[in-house]
Amino acid sequence: MKNPRDHQRPERPGSNRKGNAGNIANQLQQKKNLYIMRRLELSPADSAQFFPIYQKYQNEWTELKAKSRVPLVQGLQAEKDKSKTPLKEHEQLKLIENEMSAQQQKIDLMKKYNQEYKKIIPALKVAELYQIEEMFIEEQLLRSMRNEDSPRSHH
Repeated sequence: MKNPRDHQRPERPGSNRKGNAGNIANQLQQKKNLYIMRRLELSPADSAQFFPIYQKYQNEWTELKAKSRVPLVQGLQAEKDKSKTPLKEHEQLKLIENEMSAQQQKIDLMKKYNQEYKKIIPALKVAELYQIEEMFIEEQLLRSMRNEDSPRSHH
């Protein structure tokens, strides 16, 4: 029996790309949660308390990222569109300010949720959480790069 992961089915016209993206995002989030649970060595009881709060943090951060990306994406598109006037320097600087503001909002969000996490897990594990998140992202990127370079992906 073939493994469904061995090939990707071409997307049919009219298929729901957002639904697919949402499903993939959910699968990735589940994988990330399992990764965090194992790396932090969370007990089932701690996991049951921790992950609903962590999910709230993830949702808020996702919303912040989405809001901060809109002006940047629009600015980049305007810059690439030769029929439009290029962005003025003050507009470009505003995009930088928006990005820095989003990063500051992430830090503020982390501080807010640190207080919640520390009610459930020790402070050292809270500190480790952010490193584990970065490790997960790096591992996923490396896995993705290896898959792109594998002979299977060159049909």
